[in-house]
Amino acid sequence: MDATSMTQFRSVSFKSFDDFKSVLGDARLIFFHVFEGEPESSILQHFEAPSQGELLLLFDVERDEGFLARTPVTVEITDAPRRFLSKPLIQLRGLGAWAKGTLVDFELHSDRYPELIRKARLFAFGE
Repeated sequence: MDATSMTQFRSVSFKSFDDFKSVLGDARLIFFHVFEGEPESSILQHFEAPSQGELLLLFDVERDEGFLARTPVTVEITDAPRRFLSKPLIQLRGLGAWAKGTLVDFELHSDRYPELIRKARLFAFGE
């Protein structure tokens, strides 16, 4: 499957953030699903339609080589006092999006995946 014509799917594990960045290639938007054992059955349904320049990485925490354990993401921002609460990806289960060299969002609840996908595509492609 050509990364420029459809969303590609890859089951992967990395040792470091540099390893992660090295496989991104020409993909302008990277979605990543963090799970344990088996991916959520509904996850692939969100990516059935062809989508240019996207890549979906499937991260099984049981196969982590260190990347998930050493890569924190913000999971909550408190209002008062303003604090960013982060956790390593290995402690989370959900869907995230990466574009333009930055984390777009990470969602823990599968019923919110469509909104994350819409926002990420808007951020990456202006669609």
